[in-house]
Amino acid sequence: MSKITTVKCLQEMMPKSWAQDFLAAHVNYVRKVRKGEIPAETFQLDYGLEGSNPDGVGASSLAREARQWWYGRKKYEHNEGPNEYRFTAEQGRMIEIPVRKALEEMGVKFQSQAAVKTKNYGGLVDGIGDYNGTIVLFESKHIGASRFLDAWYRPLWECSPDYFWQAQAYLEGSDTPYSLFVVTAQDSSSVKKMLTDDKRFNSKKGFYYNHDNEPNPKVFAFKMYRANLHKVMDKRAVALLTALKGDKPPMRELDPSKDWQCRSDFCGYRDRCLQDGKDGEAIFTLPEVDTKLIYL
Repeated sequence: MSKITTVKCLQEMMPKSWAQDFLAAHVNYVRKVRKGEIPAETFQLDYGLEGSNPDGVGASSLAREARQWWYGRKKYEHNEGPNEYRFTAEQGRMIEIPVRKALEEMGVKFQSQAAVKTKNYGGLVDGIGDYNGTIVLFESKHIGASRFLDAWYRPLWECSPDYFWQAQAYLEGSDTPYSLFVVTAQDSSSVKKMLTDDKRFNSKKGFYYNHDNEPNPKVFAFKMYRANLHKVMDKRAVALLTALKGDKPPMRELDPSKDWQCRSDFCGYRDRCLQDGKDGEAIFTLPEVDTKLIYL
């Protein structure tokens, strides 16, 4: 992949005090409901629909392995992954609700969920709202301990390229300046254990994590600013849609013998991919991005 040197991406981590304010806001909201000061709202989970994305390429699919995406859009038969992965995804949908209510308690004025798109890619953003006088996007991510710590210590592009490109696609489609990511841990006890074990067992050979800069083990947030990457995202989307017109799958972008995304647990098309071999037309790949990570 080529390296972008002329485009800088800014990721600004919210101060640790923000996490405490967020958790206090959640408690305040719950107390108001229990005291009868405000009604407990009823929510309906959006499961989405099966089938082709009406916006061309879904924002979450821009960084997906091209051949895997191709098989899915062609509706090839595939093996279902473990059921627990579906339940984990459901947890993520549910946690969006208390995240949104806590942000509202902090003064955010949400608009309704909306589809954001450009000509060739788009999708449904978790939320759009007025945050300190600026209309911005909101993303809620509910992840395991290892990914939680990675997302705190490393730029989003490095630890979760799919989240990064999805965010940039939403920013382009909505013409907003940044997206506020609220990242919650599926198990804060596991986060604490990983940090404690690092200090216990790695003190002599060098710590894996920076213990002078540990996150709140339950939640943190950061601002992902728009990086003017529309041209490369559009080129990727056009390449995927062009490949979809053909009868042969594109060239593999991952190695099925090495990359974890190709394991049968994560890719239901593995058997078909091995049968089709590695040949195919190469698809334009998204480049590396130079990210400036700032802690406040």
